[in-house]
Amino acid sequence: CYSLTSINVDSNNPNYSSVDGVLFSKDKTTLIQCPGGKQGRYTIPNSVTSIGEGAFYECSSLTSITIPNSVTSIGNQAFNGCSSLRSITIPNSVTSIGWYAFYGCSSLTSITIPNSVTSIGKNAFSNCSSLTSITIPNSVTSIGYGTFQGCSSLTSVTIGNSVTSIGDETFNGCSSLTSVTIGNSVTSIENSAFEGCNNITSVIWNAKNCNSYNFGSQVTSFEFGNEVEVVPSSLCKGMEKLTSVTIPNSVKTIGTSAFEGCARLGKISLGTGLEEIAAYAFASCTRLYDIYCHAVYPPFVDESSFANYNAYLYIPCDSKRDYTLDPVWGKFQNIECLSDEPITGVENIDTPSQRPTNVQKLLRNGQLIIVRDGVEYNAMGQEL
Repeated sequence: CYSLTSINVDSNNPNYSSVDGVLFSKDKTTLIQCPGGKQGRYTIPNSVTSIGEGAFYECSSLTSITIPNSVTSIGNQAFNGCSSLRSITIPNSVTSIGWYAFYGCSSLTSITIPNSVTSIGKNAFSNCSSLTSITIPNSVTSIGYGTFQGCSSLTSVTIGNSVTSIGDETFNGCSSLTSVTIGNSVTSIENSAFEGCNNITSVIWNAKNCNSYNFGSQVTSFEFGNEVEVVPSSLCKGMEKLTSVTIPNSVKTIGTSAFEGCARLGKISLGTGLEEIAAYAFASCTRLYDIYCHAVYPPFVDESSFANYNAYLYIPCDSKRDYTLDPVWGKFQNIECLSDEPITGVENIDTPSQRPTNVQKLLRNGQLIIVRDGVEYNAMGQEL
């Protein structure tokens, strides 16, 4: 009823009341219905604790709504279709946001979800096509089906550390999304959660132990948090623009095909806690030429884990013999000491331009000898 501007209730009505043409429960704790033709700004009275289902449904001429601190819940479809709504503040008193609550609020550019909110219903912010950024607070534990579906102007998303699951089609069609941060408690991301988000370039992954999800071929920066324990299988598979990756000390396992097909990956740094690299983890990474492995004991590694055994492998100097004799690590043609300071008699190699031009390996009396530019070194990098 787009021309309806006022709903008036007789003062003697035992069930309902009205203030400024808006319909309330008798005690004015529940806002039941704002007329569809109401225009401009509106402030909800302080007596209201609950915004009812469809309370502002398609009030397409309202531009601003003020919610008081007395409100604890926003009902299903409460602001659905408020297409002119540019500004709204959700107070810290609100604990739940119903499904389709802000669906189609196409003029809404920003919204802050307070730490008091524990529940966000499905499609709550779907088709908010002007929304540019969103932060999910630590109080929320799950993000439901299609919560931000069709938010085509959304460029960045931060998932709080209490969120454990990201549901189907949560960010489906967020075509402008370039930056995603995943909280450390996320254990499940549904297959279509980021479907149609084809422009993601930056991912910060803090999930300690989560199922795999691939964010697409456009990713250039993939950063792991310091609490990550497992790099899931196929997590970065096919990220053709990824050039370097640092695996933190907390990671114990890199899963199957984790970085397979990262055609431009040239440098990886592996942390001290690494214990296992699964099959095909870096398969097809033919440009991988610098591997810095800080683990003192050689991690278990499958022969198929790496595509290029001509790469330079930098390892702790005291572990050089263990790596050299390992049946897989020993396949690397160039094994160098990993040190912050130059090693006596050995160049401190950081870039391709600093590498020796002539490196040979040979066995003499059962001992590995490395010859660099005519100078002989033992397996520990000591000049002979």
